[in-house]
Amino acid sequence: MKIKSEINRILSNYTVKDIVINQYKSLQQHHTILDAIKMVLSSQISIFMVYFKTNLVGYISKKGIIKAIKEKKLTASVEQYMNKEINYLDAGKTLLETEILFKTHQCQLFVVQEENQIIGILDKENIEELKLFIRTNQDKIELNPINTY
Repeated sequence: MKIKSEINRILSNYTVKDIVINQYKSLQQHHTILDAIKMVLSSQISIFMVYFKTNLVGYISKKGIIKAIKEKKLTASVEQYMNKEINYLDAGKTLLETEILFKTHQCQLFVVQEENQIIGILDKENIEELKLFIRTNQDKIELNPINTY
């Protein structure tokens, strides 16, 4: 129980902006699954924001790409396999609050905004990786939030 309370304390000291992924790739909704596969292979990024012109309309993850591959739909548009549910998150939220929001919304990804501008994305794995890092290094380090402002 001590480890969990320490993790919660640390998560409450970090904000989304501290770990936001601001280097992400995007596709237009008319791009094909094959285009997405090529991007995964060339970048090792597994989530792509999907746009219609300049409007964000969803995202496609490895899960959607794999589903299309299994269905042998390599020439299908990413629109057919993208997740259209977009959840927005304010960059100033603490990671503890965000962890609760991930559970409440039962989603894998948030689009992060600051002053109504998209500044990046945050997926559930980011928080899980930080928690794992805290657990494995708890006795060795004291994590302090990094100001990236």
